Amino acid sequence: MNIYKKYTTPFGYVADGNQIDAYGVDHSGFSTRDELEYQFARQERENQLTESLKQQGIEPENYPQLGNSFWGNNPEDNYGFGTSNISANIENRQNQYTNSALFPKSMANDDMVYNLAQNTNHNTASDVTTPAKPNIIFDDVYYSELGKNGNVIYQGTNYHEGGYSDRINDLGGPTNYGITQDSLDEYNNWNSPLKTGFNFSKDVEKLPQKQAKQIMDEMYYQRYNINKLQNLKLARNTFDTEVNQGTDAGKMLSRAMNEFYGYQKGASPKYFYENQVVNDTLANAVNKLTPEETVKVNDILAKLRMEKYFQSVDKNPIQNVNNINGWYNRAKSYYSHPQDFEKLYKHRVDDYIKNKYPQYYNGR
Repeated sequence: MNIYKKYTTPFGYVADGNQIDAYGVDHSGFSTRDELEYQFARQERENQLTESLKQQGIEPENYPQLGNSFWGNNPEDNYGFGTSNISANIENRQNQYTNSALFPKSMANDDMVYNLAQNTNHNTASDVTTPAKPNIIFDDVYYSELGKNGNVIYQGTNYHEGGYSDRINDLGGPTNYGITQDSLDEYNNWNSPLKTGFNFSKDVEKLPQKQAKQIMDEMYYQRYNINKLQNLKLARNTFDTEVNQGTDAGKMLSRAMNEFYGYQKGASPKYFYENQVVNDTLANAVNKLTPEETVKVNDILAKLRMEKYFQSVDKNPIQNVNNINGWYNRAKSYYSHPQDFEKLYKHRVDDYIKNKYPQYYNGR
């Protein structure tokens, strides 16, 4: 679509009238409005990246050229489009032109929105709807909740992670407030517009909690779109899963929702496909759950977490059998009725320690 004259942006984008652009995006199905929205949102995203890289002292000739990984699932790899941010970025543009005939609000039907969020349809800029706005903040998810008398109502990720530790059986190695040395190294070298922290310590042992919390917010909570969840109970459980069990929280939340609704892959049209990033379809469905439904999905997620812990021990019993008690207590703290969780799993935890892998258990 020959909207603009041929040019190349500092990030390698080329617009020259071809149907496939330099990011691998097919423009053949774009309307004029699609193309304009795409161009504005792409330019806005590149401007954000430019500012971020300038702050790091990176010259334009050294900017990353992402090419056809434009459609990758990681938010930092897709310049705001693909499965994670396209609707939000297009919406930001639409909000500036609410009264303009060039930018009417999308009128896509529910089936189209569902398929687009799962990335199963041709994804044009006009085929998305407005994602729900989060009404909770990261502090609500991260911190423990205390009652008026100081008693702990909810044990947050800050409670479970604590301060610095360098346990023999911790595969992550030295950890401070939940941030491993590898995670700190990744953040310090992370080129993403989500990143706002610079000149952080290179030694995780010296990392202040304030900075550890910022890393969790930007590199886990926002990066994997957990911030799209307005459902506080499930946002907390999902985020803690993300921090403690690898970057599979979006997949596990999808499994919990599928199990709750009885959706089967290939058989249920509304099946939630398992993506690391929480997409709009999953977030919107979670946000619409009733309080009673929320408890049921949350408990399913807690049980899925426990099963994954058992799998981790089976894969590496020498290390992980010594973590099973702590992991069990962590998952139990998210279950609606901890005493019921204890009935389900305490005997299995004891069996792993006393009967299945006693030769590896040292309690450290």
